[in-house]
Amino acid sequence: MLTFAHLFPDSSPVHSYNGGKKKKQRRSSKVFSPFSCSLESTTSSASSSVSLSTAIRPQLAELPSEILLLIFNNLTVSDLITACSTSLYFYHIINVHHILADKLKESTLRLYFDQESRWRCALDMKLVRHDAHRFTFKPINQDTGFRMFSSRVLRDPSLYKVTLDGQNMMSTKRSTSLKIKSMIAYWKPLDAMADFVYSVHPTPAGWAKARPGERWMLPLLFECHPRWFMHHHHHHHHGYTSTKQLTHRVMEVFS
Repeated sequence: MLTFAHLFPDSSPVHSYNGGKKKKQRRSSKVFSPFSCSLESTTSSASSSVSLSTAIRPQLAELPSEILLLIFNNLTVSDLITACSTSLYFYHIINVHHILADKLKESTLRLYFDQESRWRCALDMKLVRHDAHRFTFKPINQDTGFRMFSSRVLRDPSLYKVTLDGQNMMSTKRSTSLKIKSMIAYWKPLDAMADFVYSVHPTPAGWAKARPGERWMLPLLFECHPRWFMHHHHHHHHGYTSTKQLTHRVMEVFS
């Protein structure tokens, strides 16, 4: 990846898109439901490590919104994503009060690009704008571009992975192909809830072409619905907070 300044226009196109009893008990202890479960330990080890009054065990759904806000403001990004995935009620509170968005401002979204497994690079983005229906990320260094090549014998470059603070959010066997033949701006839907916008340019003045068909791709923005994180967290949850861990984290807030 190479960094170069004052090569591209400052405008960025923005797209607005519209067995027995014991077995049953053990199974139920693994389920986290804000409408049915009490704030009590699901394992004996958790019981010994978390001090929680046995006199007051409110159900999460019955807690005042002020208490829920206190809890959510003390959770990490991964905890918040788990909470949103667990309950529509939690999602509503977290989204309306911009709790996840405020936490995401401190996070890094990294996009990984590849062509023919020979030319690879990554780009870091930060949250710059948000509302109830859309998060907009832009490159930390907005003058950062990289070489790719347009050729009949080469596959188009692809966006093959997206991570949030090092944890996988999107990685598919069929990566997202990116057109680079025409030197224009492109809007590329990644799925029903996320878009990637980039522009393609000729080799900058002062740089020697590495090979015929060289293009310089400049990422402009990544936009997604807040639910995009919940959807991909469900499918790529490795390393992220499980609902069982989330239960323990919530209990720790009360300890």
